[in-house]
Amino acid sequence: MNSVSNSIIYPNPRIVRFVSLSLAASWLVIVLLIGVFAFREITGSHYLDALIAPLGFLILILVVLSLFVGSTARCPECRCLLFKQVKSDLSMSARRPIFLSKWSLVVINIVRVRPFNCPNCNQEYTLK
Repeated sequence: MNSVSNSIIYPNPRIVRFVSLSLAASWLVIVLLIGVFAFREITGSHYLDALIAPLGFLILILVVLSLFVGSTARCPECRCLLFKQVKSDLSMSARRPIFLSKWSLVVINIVRVRPFNCPNCNQEYTLK
């Protein structure tokens, strides 16, 4: 049986899309900032030092916006926050790589336009 047919359409997709995209963007900016520091250490050049403060500020803005807006994104079934790490026996059946937390898997699935599961009750949702 197709797992998408068991999915429920999430009622407010704009919030979860915004939070997921802003968190993914902040992760990319963090990788870019690490690259700037690595370039600085490897080459000894201070050519990219002007990027450090704006990238740090961008990370701060993206994370604060994500936390503020993400605090309103809840699972309609269990009322648990979608972007919060939870410890639940129900959610242990979710398939995920070992190095990812459950809420980061929610972010990745939403960015990839795939169905995502609630990190607490494991209910599957799709975005329309």
